[in-house]
Amino acid sequence: MEFEWTKDISSDIFKESCEIREAVFIQEQKVPREIELDRKDDIAMHVVGYIDNVPVATARVTHMDNFFKIQRVALKKEYRNKGFGYLLLQEIENKALELSVPLLVLNAQEQVVSFYKKNDYEVTSHPFSEANIIHLEMKKRL
Repeated sequence: MEFEWTKDISSDIFKESCEIREAVFIQEQKVPREIELDRKDDIAMHVVGYIDNVPVATARVTHMDNFFKIQRVALKKEYRNKGFGYLLLQEIENKALELSVPLLVLNAQEQVVSFYKKNDYEVTSHPFSEANIIHLEMKKRL
């Protein structure tokens, strides 16, 4: 899997990220468009993973003071459970290490908490609802 990063919300990389997010969050999970498109994209970095030049995975990463806030992690349905999510997380970790960021923070949907646990994230909150989906905050120290 090859990765591309951008902060440019007019770039093709960002547009491909949005297409994956639209398919996963808005169409598949029925998250309202106004929640998914929350106007925080212009302050974040966006990463897209490609297989044979096809965009298949994405995440939004906001560099806070001493941590990365990871959001909008999404893989096209046909590419799930094949190790690509792991590769996406590794790419984000590599970027964090490159920028000397010691902590990763995300809100995981309840159904994927076990995936993040396998990747050494720890649950740091009680369940809560976000976009009508149960989430748990998780963190990983690098």
